[in-house]
Amino acid sequence: MFQKIKSEVQIFITLVFAAAVLIFLSMSVQVSNDPAPAAGPTVETTVIKADSESSFREKIIAEYGLTEDEVTIAAANLSVSVNPSSVNRNPNSSLSIKVTITNNGPSPVNYIFFQSDFPKEYVFNNFNSFVGTGSPVVTNGQNILFLPGPLAANGGQASITVNGTIAANSCNGAAFYTATVYPLFETTNIKQSSTTINIVNSQTCGDMYFPQLSKFPTPTPQPLVYEATFDDDDGWPTGEFDIDDDDEDDCAADIDGGKYKATAYKDETCFFPAPKAAERTIGAFEVEFKRDGDSDSDKFDAGIYIDGEGGDEYYLFRIEYDNNNCDYRLYRHDSSKVSGDCDDESNGYKNTNTLRITRNSSGAISIYLNGQFLRSYTDGSPYGGKGTGVYLRERTNDGKIVVDFDNFKVFTN
Repeated sequence: MFQKIKSEVQIFITLVFAAAVLIFLSMSVQVSNDPAPAAGPTVETTVIKADSESSFREKIIAEYGLTEDEVTIAAANLSVSVNPSSVNRNPNSSLSIKVTITNNGPSPVNYIFFQSDFPKEYVFNNFNSFVGTGSPVVTNGQNILFLPGPLAANGGQASITVNGTIAANSCNGAAFYTATVYPLFETTNIKQSSTTINIVNSQTCGDMYFPQLSKFPTPTPQPLVYEATFDDDDGWPTGEFDIDDDDEDDCAADIDGGKYKATAYKDETCFFPAPKAAERTIGAFEVEFKRDGDSDSDKFDAGIYIDGEGGDEYYLFRIEYDNNNCDYRLYRHDSSKVSGDCDDESNGYKNTNTLRITRNSSGAISIYLNGQFLRSYTDGSPYGGKGTGVYLRERTNDGKIVVDFDNFKVFTN
């Protein structure tokens, strides 16, 4: 008897739930045809919060089930060196750099992070010749390696070889590759070493002056297939948005004075999709942005994304500002593929900057800041989505960042 009643109750609950779902879907269709918030940038979303951006370090801790009590760090005394420390290279020539990590302390060290910062003049190829690092080696794109160890006490060493090529468009001058190491639970115990890469036998880049009467060919412009100058809403999402159901506004957007005024509050991450007319898988995508005076945060990320199709598929090119300190990153979903310093290319965090990202049919993606090439990345299994739009993140967990986006353009390749 009890089992019969239990079964009937379960059937009743199932029917009620199904009815509720049908009512919800019906209301969604009848009330609005506009896109609704979702878990990631798609071709039909309004404002989306990205998945929690847990760090690679936190992912490793979770994956290995580690706790701070299980890791011996008190005696960790790491050092790092690179060889060669200085080298001359021509454009298109190969360059291998050997990084050696030494444990100078009296106890073995497990769980070490090794990070590479590549200049734009150095095109990374691969890591190999791992010696003394332990197994496995877990990679996070091209920038961070996790070395389980153990690294022996009193001089135990591990070495990694970094292989790459000098970029073909490099100019005469110096560039710097930097290697960084730190133990798992000691993010303040950071050691660094650098290689100076002297580019030789190349052009000297800079301003070029032509006689007044000289004539030179005008480059053929790329066909412009979409442009938003924000004189009206043009289909871009506007309003206040609560994207995590906490009864607080997380993101906002408005058309104001010919600008797309986007807001992110208190450590929130917001995606604002462009209209369908801008959607394209292959092409060149460009937008201008400037920090608005209504902001009270100086730590923020602004970006542009392409090939969006669901929460797990998009490429994101973003600039990360901490006052005037500028870094850039290119993400394939939540995996950082290329990154670096952009202080030289930046116009400053309070001035107008222009982002440009291109994608060709082979999956090669290139990123530019203010017309200056930063890096390229080729995806062996490129995404096929068409969604594009702008991105904003506030990083202080206090206050808000307001950014004015303008002149969003899409070109064919």
